[in-house]
Amino acid sequence: MLVRSLFLIGVLTLYANGALAFDLGKTLDDASKALGSINNQPKEEPATPESSSSSQGAGSATSANDNWEAEKARMEAEDKARKEEQARQAKARQEEQRQSQAQEAEIEGKRREEQEKRAAEQQRNAQAEMRELERQNDEREKRVADEALREEAEKLEKEKQASLRNAVIPAPFGQIWAGTDFERSRMGPVETTFNFNIFIYDSKSSPPNTDNLTFVLCEGHGLQKVIWQSIKYDAWSMVEPYKNLKTVLTKKYGNPTTDESPERVYWAGGNGTAAVLVVDQFSNHNIRIRVLYFGPISDQCQAEYEKKKTGGF
Repeated sequence: MLVRSLFLIGVLTLYANGALAFDLGKTLDDASKALGSINNQPKEEPATPESSSSSQGAGSATSANDNWEAEKARMEAEDKARKEEQARQAKARQEEQRQSQAQEAEIEGKRREEQEKRAAEQQRNAQAEMRELERQNDEREKRVADEALREEAEKLEKEKQASLRNAVIPAPFGQIWAGTDFERSRMGPVETTFNFNIFIYDSKSSPPNTDNLTFVLCEGHGLQKVIWQSIKYDAWSMVEPYKNLKTVLTKKYGNPTTDESPERVYWAGGNGTAAVLVVDQFSNHNIRIRVLYFGPISDQCQAEYEKKKTGGF
């Protein structure tokens, strides 16, 4: 009995100190087999027939066996708990590693997203700058082109005006447009207003049925407007002279550009000249016919007149 107890204590001591290199379950099984082998050995009869000693030895063996079973259960429980703790720790490490990887992936994703945003913003800014440069360049080119067109138009207009001033273009009543030489003895009073000199012919020297004949000279451009005004007519007597005047003007200038007979008929002549036939009806017994003749630079003269009239320079 003493040998069996010592053997058990030796096994436990070796296990507790970690000297055994084999699995705990194998160790326990081997210990159990060894214990069974000891138990199966033939028991030696005591030298003395004292029954009390035999009874005490049997009780000690039972107690040791119970201790061994309890110790075995405890060791198995500890081993199970240790394995569970190891598994839990391994799982925790895996979860921690997974979370760490997830955080790194999230950080990396945010970093890439921020880089992409910055790259997109830089690209948008670059495109906006390029569009602005193109717009400014287009504006410069347009200004240059407009300036060139304006200069060309001014040049052509000056050449045209010079050509018109130098050209001899017949005007009504034996005059020429842009002319300045008049028979002053045949003229009546002279009026001057801003850039216009207005000469009125003596009615005795004017064509038949003339109430007055006015020549308007523009400063620096000569004759640019002629106004003929008839004598007074009534509603019936004005019909025939009106038809005759319209026929004469149509033969001279061609078909009217605008015909609002009898109030207003407009002809556009060559070289910028024009004629307008107008009927001024003040009453049934006070109707006058007017013909306005315009020279090639009359519009420019009128613009200069309006500018000076309003105080412009």
